Amino acid sequence: MTPAVASNLKSFAKTHLPRGLNLGPAVVQLFVNDGRSTRLGLINFPSFLAPTRASRYRYALRVFDEQGREAGRAAVELAPYGAAEVDLRAVFGAALPRYGMVAARIHPLHFFSLRDRHLGRIRPQFFTLYASAGMDSVGLVHPQSNLDAAPDPGRKWLSNLQVDPAAVERIELYQINPGSAAVASEALLHGADATVLASRADSIPPRGTRCAVFDLAPLAGRHHAVSVGLRGLAAANGKPILFLHFRGGSFTCCHG
Repeated sequence: MTPAVASNLKSFAKTHLPRGLNLGPAVVQLFVNDGRSTRLGLINFPSFLAPTRASRYRYALRVFDEQGREAGRAAVELAPYGAAEVDLRAVFGAALPRYGMVAARIHPLHFFSLRDRHLGRIRPQFFTLYASAGMDSVGLVHPQSNLDAAPDPGRKWLSNLQVDPAAVERIELYQINPGSAAVASEALLHGADATVLASRADSIPPRGTRCAVFDLAPLAGRHHAVSVGLRGLAAANGKPILFLHFRGGSFTCCHG
């Protein structure tokens, strides 16, 4: 069989398989639960892509603690064109760890449904809202990687976000490891001239999460801008999530 024939057969299968046999992997994201809340914005997006064949869908959620231990499972069902803001604390209650990784996978309610099979393989699409208790500080971030993504331990990454230590007193850097093996990674704090000002090396367990904190207070007045970097990524597109804590007590967050 030639590569062209194999490719055509693969494309044909992706658009003709029953929906339950044509799903992408779970998509993963950081969650925090330490006074800050984490909410997922889930939507039945296949309905809008196939409005005359709209079907009911379910999101299967799994949460893992910082050591990679599974802490709970839940399901959220959505009607055609439906959406839900899912507060993980409300769903998992006391079982939700202080921080960790959430994995979300979308499933049709009817496994052998053929209604929207022309869409091919689908995977979850959602944003994550991180917020303080009073919603005076928020950050909205999209996920980047999927469960069981291959690691990229040799990759070096440098953020293009320039942070002013006179305004931001500390940076929390979170990395999730969606894979099945531990990954060694070093988080770096760089000056404007690329000098390494501080570093935090750690091994991230399978399905685990690590947090590295950089105190910027001593750098105020000495450095006008700093940035963060990594040596070793837990996934090829596994950039960290940064929480920037401002001197007034508020925060925001973003991908590095």
